[in-house]
Amino acid sequence: MNKKSIVVLACECTSLTEEQIFQAEHIFDANVWQKIKKRPPQKLKQSVAAQLALVYAVNMINDALPHNVKTEYLPNGKPFLKSFPNLHISKSHSGELAGAAVGVSPLGLDVQVQAVFKNRLAECVLCKNEIEFITHADNPDEMFTRLFCAKEAWGKVSGAGLTGSKHKELIPSGKDLLCMGEDLQCTLWKQDDITCCFCGNDAPQIHVFKAVQLAEWFIKIYE
Repeated sequence: MNKKSIVVLACECTSLTEEQIFQAEHIFDANVWQKIKKRPPQKLKQSVAAQLALVYAVNMINDALPHNVKTEYLPNGKPFLKSFPNLHISKSHSGELAGAAVGVSPLGLDVQVQAVFKNRLAECVLCKNEIEFITHADNPDEMFTRLFCAKEAWGKVSGAGLTGSKHKELIPSGKDLLCMGEDLQCTLWKQDDITCCFCGNDAPQIHVFKAVQLAEWFIKIYE
């Protein structure tokens, strides 16, 4: 098994066809699919793209058959794979980008389109020092998006959630944002103008595909 964390990103989510969406039913738990298929078209395609990214990532790290990679959820909303209890997973989507992270140690992934810095929203998820830092940044909207994305990713890996991550101060360090007092590193990058953040104890391998490429791969493998 590959012990390096893997991130797979699926671009251009809305380019998925109806046929590809229909085929994707096979990579979801039946109960989960019943809920997902009722979502608005864009949300449905984002969800399918994120699951396709997860299936591909698990296949890379554990050489798994696609139909065995079905996400289930704990009461707190944290996703897990019943067939692969040794793996940690995380999924996210925003705009035209969806993604999944897989590894053998706790991790979190988040992707965010550009957000607008507003004090009321910032006060809900950021601490005083972080808000002060954003206020004096050259591009407050960009820095707020980066911090918000990192908070989401840290909240997933820690189990604290977004609101719980308010009390975890993140210190800017070059292109990364490092969590204080822990071995977890939040690595940030841009993909198609969308901010991405992986939080874990290693730097992940990142693989980028178009959503339709992942769908075509799955259909070929499944058949």
